[in-house]
Amino acid sequence: MPSTIMISVAMQNTQSDVTESLNDVINSQYGRNSTLAVGTANAYWTFPWPTTGETVVYLKFPQQSTSYTVKIIHDVNSPIPVVFTVPGGAGFTPFMFPQPPAASDGQTYIGIESSVILPSVPAFYF
Repeated sequence: MPSTIMISVAMQNTQSDVTESLNDVINSQYGRNSTLAVGTANAYWTFPWPTTGETVVYLKFPQQSTSYTVKIIHDVNSPIPVVFTVPGGAGFTPFMFPQPPAASDGQTYIGIESSVILPSVPAFYF
């Protein structure tokens, strides 16, 4: 199913003035969404990548009352995680990355570990 994702990135200086901005639209023949659940804190969970041609995932990590740490393993063949902190508050923290390389079984996976239980992380694949 054809789908579109619009990306807007703005760089701000110390006075919060936008100094550079980028707006882009990615068109795709594919589009799939799902909800990922990290059911145990500080445990590594794997999620299979869709096998219908999607090449990018956009994840929305929910903000909670306190900040928490997330580790994403993009390549199960070379498991060096991307680590970031989701700040406390309301809303979500977005994260986007390309399809990881295939594992030895030919399947691609997303690996997520969080310092808190995450019952619902929306994932949008393009």
